[in-house]
Amino acid sequence: MVLSGYGEEILDALPPGSPLREDMREILRSTDRIKGMSNQLQALASPPKAVRTSFDLLAFLRAMSAREPGITVKSSLAALPVTADRSQLEQVFLTLLRYAQRPLSAAAQAPARVVISGFGPSLKEDLELLSPAARASNGALSAIPALLSESRVQWRIELSLDSATLHLQFASDAAAAPGPAKRILVVDDEEGIRTLVRKVLERQGFQVTEAESGDAAVVLLERDGAPYDLLISDMMMPGIDGRSLANRISQMRPGIRILFISGYTEDAEVQSGRLPAGTAFLPKPFPHSALIDAVSRLLA
Repeated sequence: MVLSGYGEEILDALPPGSPLREDMREILRSTDRIKGMSNQLQALASPPKAVRTSFDLLAFLRAMSAREPGITVKSSLAALPVTADRSQLEQVFLTLLRYAQRPLSAAAQAPARVVISGFGPSLKEDLELLSPAARASNGALSAIPALLSESRVQWRIELSLDSATLHLQFASDAAAAPGPAKRILVVDDEEGIRTLVRKVLERQGFQVTEAESGDAAVVLLERDGAPYDLLISDMMMPGIDGRSLANRISQMRPGIRILFISGYTEDAEVQSGRLPAGTAFLPKPFPHSALIDAVSRLLA
């Protein structure tokens, strides 16, 4: 998590013409491939269901373009709020990029539409009819229609003489547009993870405060009378552990939502998946998109 997370931070900080950008992208692609193999193994054991959340599609596309040089994004919009499954959508774009074997251009348009150009004319047959050649060369292509359907994304293909264009129509969601900043308290004894979580969430417009331990978080809330909307806490920490901290803060700030993060936990409720309402668990390591999705669901 720290490797890929800070890799994205470095890539964002490098100037557009830096020769190090491609090196950093290759590092991120390598970590993505490792993560992808792990996710595929997990999917074989338990196929994931779509988790539709509200997010800014334009920001999502620009973040992907920063990691994948084969995708360029064009739009005059400031934001494009939609509802879909971010993880499945990322899988769709990466599969299309591997299939195309050429640069793709994604034009984001209102209302909630993305037009992807750069495909060869065989896209229609390969994607709509799922030709044997497509299955043999890129089996993941056959999953795209189902993934889009689960996210309630309508799609169609337009053909010209020597090219094809894919049109994606999303469910528009004004709730994803920027609004009043929510306050989040992040508690983790590992500074690198704590700082990374803060940076990711601040870029999404949240107001984030850090605490290096459960004890420090309690002292902070006793001194700070301001309301907090969400507590993000590691479960295993020196002193007050995550579960005890959540119970205590829930008494200090009734109604606060809780997001537990941990690489390992023996907590019975977490292992069973039966967490109280307003509480969720996110296993480490996690990508930026998973963190944003979990926070968005809890604060929806």
